[in-house]
Amino acid sequence: MNTIFCNITYMVNYCGITTDDMVSNSGGSWVKKNKDANEKYNFLDYNGKCHGFVLNNGQELHIERLKGVEDSDDKAEDITIIWCAKKESVGNNVIVGWYKHATLFRYSKENMPLPNVGLDGSYYMEADSKDCYLLPEDQRNFVIPRAAENGEGKGMGQSNIWYAESPFAQREFIPKVLTYIEDYPGPFINIVYNDEISSECAVTDINTDEELNTLLESGGDYLEQERYYDALKVFNAVKKETNDPVVWFNAGLALRGLYQFDRAIENFEKCAALEGENWENLNPFPYLYSSVQKYADAISVAKKLLDTDEGKEIDTKCELYCILADNNYYLDNVDEAVRWLDRVISESKQEDLIDFARNTKNNWLR
Repeated sequence: MNTIFCNITYMVNYCGITTDDMVSNSGGSWVKKNKDANEKYNFLDYNGKCHGFVLNNGQELHIERLKGVEDSDDKAEDITIIWCAKKESVGNNVIVGWYKHATLFRYSKENMPLPNVGLDGSYYMEADSKDCYLLPEDQRNFVIPRAAENGEGKGMGQSNIWYAESPFAQREFIPKVLTYIEDYPGPFINIVYNDEISSECAVTDINTDEELNTLLESGGDYLEQERYYDALKVFNAVKKETNDPVVWFNAGLALRGLYQFDRAIENFEKCAALEGENWENLNPFPYLYSSVQKYADAISVAKKLLDTDEGKEIDTKCELYCILADNNYYLDNVDEAVRWLDRVISESKQEDLIDFARNTKNNWLR
């Protein structure tokens, strides 16, 4: 198994920038100026995966430097990635976490920022969230040596990526690091939405209708406040007491807010099965299906939505045309995709959308 070291800006949770978790000033000039960093989501459970970014000088990662990887390969698999950042209180780069069994891509990839669903972000690494481990701040004390202080091959250089190819790294340092991460007993602070956590309940017993209604109201309040995990726990508890489709729908909203798309789809599908395929119940599906690359399913639902009364309103209709265009394009049905864009161009009243559709069509037909 190959091991690499990646230097990123310092954060606490790496689940997005918040008032309680800002990027460090030690992340480079761009980070300092913009108070932002692509690695801000490195430990966010995104539908069962974590997507890692590290600032790279150049358009590609030289994954051929890893054992068993060829110049023609576009990815390397089963990689251990050690994430490092400068901790001001220590004054050095320390291990903040790691991925096991990760895939490392030669060229960066993008998450699709779909409305109400996706995050806009680039990444070079991907691993199952269950194989990703983020240390609490008080445990971030394992110092990564610097080549400038210890000599060539004996630590990280100026690059943010250290492939650790030197005899020192291979024979001494990497075994030491691997022993450390295997022996570390926990805790870890990144949340992994496994089956146990995803089905967790806020309460175990609901004895009266009044308690049930109070709980439902609190779940709705949590959704409005974007406290999706608290909302999910409430609706999981209510599911044990009632088969009301609204409860399944709201649980789907909570899971969507937590970026757990596959589980959200299951809950929305349960709601639609109980109540029928009306506009409200079908509306979440097209973007969710796109986010998990179920493009044919997204097309099928978008066509059903076009047949509803709500789907005949011009702006809504053109949004559905765009969904149909995109998902056909993802399936390499370019002619069909262009046909839907032509409908946007001929029917929309929004000049910006018309221009966007024309530009997209020209790009697709090149």
